[in-house]
Amino acid sequence: MKPDGNLSIFGKFTDSLKTRRFKVGTYSIAVTLVVIAIAVVINVFAARIPPVYTKLDFTSLGLYKLSEQTEEIVRGLDRPLDIYWITQTNREDQSIEMLLDRYLALNSYIRLEKVDPILNPGFSKQYTEETVYENSLIIVNGDVSEYVAYNEIYLYDFSTYYYDGNYTVDFDGERAVTRAIDYVTNEHLPTLYYLTGHGEAVLEEARILAINKQNIIVKELSLISVGGVPNDADAILINNPTSDLSDIDKGLLMSYVEAGGNLLVYTDFVAASYPHFTEVMQYFGVSPNSGIVFDSDPDHCALGYIYYLLPDIAEHPITAPLLQHDYRVISPLAHVIDTTYTPGLTTVELLMTSGASYSKAFDNSESFDKEEGDAEGPFTIGVAVTAGEGTENEARLVWYSSASMMSDTADSIVSGANRSIFINSIGWLCQKDSAISIHAKSLDTAHLRVSGAAVNQLGLLFIGVVPLVFILMGLVVFLRRRRK
Repeated sequence: MKPDGNLSIFGKFTDSLKTRRFKVGTYSIAVTLVVIAIAVVINVFAARIPPVYTKLDFTSLGLYKLSEQTEEIVRGLDRPLDIYWITQTNREDQSIEMLLDRYLALNSYIRLEKVDPILNPGFSKQYTEETVYENSLIIVNGDVSEYVAYNEIYLYDFSTYYYDGNYTVDFDGERAVTRAIDYVTNEHLPTLYYLTGHGEAVLEEARILAINKQNIIVKELSLISVGGVPNDADAILINNPTSDLSDIDKGLLMSYVEAGGNLLVYTDFVAASYPHFTEVMQYFGVSPNSGIVFDSDPDHCALGYIYYLLPDIAEHPITAPLLQHDYRVISPLAHVIDTTYTPGLTTVELLMTSGASYSKAFDNSESFDKEEGDAEGPFTIGVAVTAGEGTENEARLVWYSSASMMSDTADSIVSGANRSIFINSIGWLCQKDSAISIHAKSLDTAHLRVSGAAVNQLGLLFIGVVPLVFILMGLVVFLRRRRK
């Protein structure tokens, strides 16, 4: 009887299932399916991880890393805050996206929504009358909103374009967004008055704009015209007066500080000759000293000029952001501030010269060298004082004895640190400790320059040495397996 063909085929099939090849193949397929399943699960969970943990910031300046000030402000939010990102689909700015992801990770109350200006052209009109450009932001807290324009996030400087065809771009997104959040969540905006009527230096528009960006209102104050300090004055700026206070003005300022008023003062060496001004300063246990300070320590002067002082900076809420990023301030042509430690006063010497400094009387001497009779340092050239700390009439003073600190030239030498300490001082005086002193970050490309010798060495390493190492490793593995 001939064997059934179907049974023969079936037998061959069942026999094939018992072969080693089939078992190995089945195992491989099973492993592959398990790996695929694991990969799918990992991707599902990875999709749920906040982008801040998956989109890492490898930029040299930490372009998207948020400052401590931002973290403090954002983590303090206790109610929903909406950020509307005006952008077309697939045209989102990647830097803005990475920045916003980090804000979202700080507080679950922040909600982000993209709004396509083509599909919804009238959306922004309910919040601002300004022209809204693509990749701009609108930040809303209840009935209060703030528009953050694209050109506030990216700062372009074309000042040298006419001469060399180059321009710079800074990413200022963190400061812009944090300022807007601080604005829409603040119930009270402090007011800074700047004093006039004594030959004070003009407060430039750039400085006023910088103060406004801290959500602080700036107003002019003429004591003789108003007849007193307005009730809404959180602080008064006295910016390098060229004449003394009148007896009436002195009395009005004394009444203001005795009731808990705050002063920010910039002076030069002639302030020591103003008795009424000195009397106001002595309320805080400080007074001006005539003469100009020089510092012969190379680490404490700039550009080789011993009167361009680079003082040591003490720890204080005003200086914390500067110390955090190793910034230094410059104080040209400063004079000494004498301090008297008195009960009821808390004094912090913010800026100090080195032990190699000395003070010379201003007598039109042509010599800047240390001479017999010159006072020896270190000296205080910046001070923060609190009178009656913790009481109902707590008053604060910040005084810098270098009027030139306010100049743009001095500020540019230290990459904006002088402006930062100015802004921080106003914030501390107004008891607005969240003053936003966040620096813009340059987007200019830093080129890696490699010498010819280095190129040859790297070529030998990657073209010769590395391949040879792998060949030798492979040969060793081959010989070992062959012996087995």
